[in-house]
Amino acid sequence: MKSGKERNILFAVLSVIVLALLAVLFIWYRSSSAKKDAALESKAAEIAASVAAEEATRETETETETETETETETETAQAAVYSKISCRGDSYLAYGAEGATYASILAYLFNEYGYNVKVYDNTLDMAGSLSQLVYAGVDESIIEDYIASHAQEASDEGITVPATEVETRDSSLYSENYLERADQDFLPVISIGFRGGWYDDLDELIEQQTLILETYSQQNDFIIIGINGSESVSDEEYDAAMKEAWGDHYLSLNDISAENYITDSTVRDRIAIALYDKILEMGYVQ
Repeated sequence: MKSGKERNILFAVLSVIVLALLAVLFIWYRSSSAKKDAALESKAAEIAASVAAEEATRETETETETETETETETETAQAAVYSKISCRGDSYLAYGAEGATYASILAYLFNEYGYNVKVYDNTLDMAGSLSQLVYAGVDESIIEDYIASHAQEASDEGITVPATEVETRDSSLYSENYLERADQDFLPVISIGFRGGWYDDLDELIEQQTLILETYSQQNDFIIIGINGSESVSDEEYDAAMKEAWGDHYLSLNDISAENYITDSTVRDRIAIALYDKILEMGYVQ
């Protein structure tokens, strides 16, 4: 049996060993904590740098957006190849009826979408193409030849034709000083013949469209609107002839039902919208 002295010595040795182990553990813990703290600090630095970078990017994007908004506000009134458009031909309104013509609706669309474009409404209500020629200032002798030719054909065929084939509207019903035109340099938009005046002869209608186009200062930029009002000429024939004559300048609206053209305002809305799209497509307004 060990003496009390030996036990004391053993206890002292064990205590030293335990203290040594505790010291080692303490040193290891401090070293490990330091490494963890360093890692955390490094991670925190990375996060801070990332946040700072994101904030800087956000500020740059905000500044860019602000600059873009400013530029957009400055460019709200967009530049136009043509700043003035002249619409001539049918209004698709009953004579004397109240309501917006497709030309006035077109003017609204350009204004609504920020284009600095003026649309001049030179359309006539319920007028045949011969009256449109008069209104555009085409030589009277040419118009008289059409009238004489139509009258002769009607006589030979023994038929009675609509007045629009052999008459023109009294000039007193036109706007005052209608021959004093100021639209020759504008973009021409021509839509004639829905009420007749071309004796259902597509070559003649194209000839009449050309006569009106030639009253403008240039014949390179223009749009011809086609809406077939004839009962003896099919839409297919009509469109084929117009596309051959006018190419990309032709805008066919024969897909719109011809019924109630002069009373249904939604038809004039659709004409205006289609024309608006066509003008932009052709690059006449940018």
